[in-house]
Amino acid sequence: MDRLFKEFNIQVENIFCFGSVIIPIHVGGNHWALLFLSLDNKICQYLCSLGATGDKYIDVMKRYLIDKAKQLRISDNLLDIESWRSDHYRPSQVPKQTNGSDCGVFICAYAHLLGIGQPLNFSQADIHHFRQRMAIDLFNLHECKAINRNQPSS
Repeated sequence: MDRLFKEFNIQVENIFCFGSVIIPIHVGGNHWALLFLSLDNKICQYLCSLGATGDKYIDVMKRYLIDKAKQLRISDNLLDIESWRSDHYRPSQVPKQTNGSDCGVFICAYAHLLGIGQPLNFSQADIHHFRQRMAIDLFNLHECKAINRNQPSS
């Protein structure tokens, strides 16, 4: 994890200062899933639009958190990482894709909804809406950057 942060030039001294962390995972070279950490609620959840459980990713993340807590001299008893829930959403409750091409949009939808504290109440039929919303967000981001570049500096 530290290597990943460094590779993308992300400065994270203490991952435990965040309420939640959302990590996209590239699985097997052709699929995307999501790892969701709620540090406040002690949840380490793997979300996959194909229904996989992702136990190995949960184990790796818990190991990382335990090692990071030791490095930062945070009591493992305080965090009790081994007891964190990984079944907040059971695989049967996670929205599933019905084709072979929408996993990326699904994980973006999971990330968005989890990030704003909303339940994962959508289906394959809603993916077109999520694609449109992502396009609008990207267009608006581009427009904001263009406006900022054209404003005189003070």
